[in-house]
Amino acid sequence: MYDLMNSAYEIPEIKEYSLRLNHMPLIDLNPRRDTELKKDVELEDTSRKMLNWEPDEVICYNERTAAERTNARLKDEFRGHTASASSIKSILPSHDRAISLADQI
Repeated sequence: MYDLMNSAYEIPEIKEYSLRLNHMPLIDLNPRRDTELKKDVELEDTSRKMLNWEPDEVICYNERTAAERTNARLKDEFRGHTASASSIKSILPSHDRAISLADQI
């Protein structure tokens, strides 16, 4: 099982906890002010592009971000952020657009 997290969760205790649960922590790397790490990340990105290769962890993480972008678009463009049982009738007109968006994905 994977634990997918953005760079805000790049804390050793979180990674250790995930490993104790026998999960694979996939935490986005953010070099912040570490110039050496930033150079290493850039070199690795360049190498991957030259080889046209992505490790499984990167592919899995990118699927997560694609799903988040889709959810954000549904919320922003189809009023998903205001949906509740009492407001469902007001959402119905945009429901057809949401279905057509889902068909495009």
